[in-house]
Amino acid sequence: MIKVFLALVLTLTVAPLALPGTSAERFSKCLPAEIDPGSPVVIPSEQSSKRRATNSPTVKSRLIQLKASCKKGKLFASGKPVYFYNLIGCWGNPPADYLDLLKQQSDEIRRLQKKYTVIQISCAASADPRRVS
Repeated sequence: MIKVFLALVLTLTVAPLALPGTSAERFSKCLPAEIDPGSPVVIPSEQSSKRRATNSPTVKSRLIQLKASCKKGKLFASGKPVYFYNLIGCWGNPPADYLDLLKQQSDEIRRLQKKYTVIQISCAASADPRRVS
């Protein structure tokens, strides 16, 4: 009787972590192959004051924060499809036209935000720390 009770308690406390509907797995089917759920993201400044303080927001935590959902193999948040944008700007020695490149990036993000919920992935995630100064 005690073994059955312990098994039931363990099942109820451990099983919810492995259910397909949990936040850990609900995005896995819709996440593009090249996007790592642990990649750091950049939270736009106007939204960062509204969010809970976290040490390093990730793709996964941002999707949870946005209450994203997976529908027909695509991610949606706030009624719009989710678009992952890889930021530029992690230069050791920036190119001569870096201000123009950053302005183009900003303009493109603004344009995309009209149609998509844009998640900005930090360029530092893919940068080799030995090459960035």
